[in-house]
Amino acid sequence: GPSPSTRREPLQLLQLFFYIELMHLMDCKGVAAIAFGSVLELALRRWALGANRGARLEWVNRYMRAWYSRHPGTHRLPALRASNMRAKDGWAELHGPVVKAANTRASAELWRGFVRECFASDSEVGSAVRGLIYAIADLYNALYSSPLFVPAETTAQVRDLLLRMGEDWLRLREYGRRNGMLIFKATPKVHKAQHVYLYSKILNPRHVQAYSEESSMGTNAKVWRQSMRGKYGSSVQSMVLVKRAVATLLRFEL
Repeated sequence: GPSPSTRREPLQLLQLFFYIELMHLMDCKGVAAIAFGSVLELALRRWALGANRGARLEWVNRYMRAWYSRHPGTHRLPALRASNMRAKDGWAELHGPVVKAANTRASAELWRGFVRECFASDSEVGSAVRGLIYAIADLYNALYSSPLFVPAETTAQVRDLLLRMGEDWLRLREYGRRNGMLIFKATPKVHKAQHVYLYSKILNPRHVQAYSEESSMGTNAKVWRQSMRGKYGSSVQSMVLVKRAVATLLRFEL
């Protein structure tokens, strides 16, 4: 094995392989989308917003319209419908063709104002909701205002914000479990978000994200379906890898 001088601890190795970027981790069906959708689900159970879920959702949409009118130029979430509030597995999540990465990220400040008004009490839920949403909004602000190499004081702030997010996420998840609510789902992205601190010590994950790879999202599935036909069924895995490698070489002209 390697000598003690060259052997690295697992966390040190983790920092050498930078593969986290905020767009897919937080925005696109990520941590923020789950958090905002879960907060919305909690709000739609509050009698103070209306007599039924339809009336409460309309209250939320009125709040959003008023907030956006006070913040011109912001990427806007469209008027939300019931179909935008749950993923296919039934868990609360903002999703759908009109819920994009840009407007999910930009809505962090909207949800900060929303929870400040709708979850103002010092109850267990109110405190945890505010703590979580404030931390998400502050995390965005910290990383999006930092250069490629994040200052040490900012990485320390990122660490504190992630710890607060994790603690409040667990509190709210347990509250949902006790009350039979599918909210604050703990996905691999939610876990991986806790490692953003380590990556921010090397590079700002905000600066390595791009939409350029979005066009390739469906190509794996297409290559798989084509490879499964006829004689390729028994060797589909190697065939997919070969086709994918060739496509990448052609695309980037390597």
